[in-house]
Formats: sequence, structure tokens, C-alpha cells
Amino acid sequence: LKNKTDAAGAIHNGKLLNRVGSLLLPELPQNSAAVTDNAAFHKRADIQDLIEGTGHTIFWLPPYRPDFNPVEKYWARIKKIRQDWRLDCIDTLFFYFMRICTVF
Repeated sequence: LKNKTDAAGAIHNGKLLNRVGSLLLPELPQNSAAVTDNAAFHKRADIQDLIEGTGHTIFWLPPYRPDFNPVEKYWARIKKIRQDWRLDCIDTLFFYFMRICTVF
């Protein structure tokens, strides 16, 4: 749906089914695999029926596991520093980091 519609609007306005049917499915080659995350709106029966009913297979990504994503460890450290420095905003922390980096 990239560059074709406002995906957030499609979700919030209940138009996701229409967008899947009119924009996504016509672009997929026959018997394609649709890979999706576990967002609740992706699990709607009508959307699954539409995709599978046109001969495609849905593959679900495993639930998000932050412990398997190395960047989450860095974010945890950054959040801890922000807490230790008693900063209200993460942008302020990045400002200080950038100032420190440019000094050296």
C-alpha cells in the first residue's frame, strides 16, 4: 500500500478490507505469500478470507521479541541515562550526546 494510500486512514476509517482488495491483491502474482505482523486489524477474518480466497497464503511473523533485537538493548541504556540525568525529553539527551561528540 506504500505510496498509494494513507494506511493509517485506511485502518482508522475501516477501509482496510477495501484497500487490500483493490490495491494489494491486484499487484500480487498468483499464489503469493502475504507476510504480516500480528496487529489486531491484520487478523480480521474478512481480510484473511479475502487474501486466502484469492489463492494466496498468509504467513504470520512471530510476536515481537525485544530480547532478540540488539537495538533494544541500546534503547534501554539510553532510557536509563535519560532517567539518571533526569531529563524530560529524549531529544534533550540526544542534544547533549551530539554536543559531547562534536567536542572530541
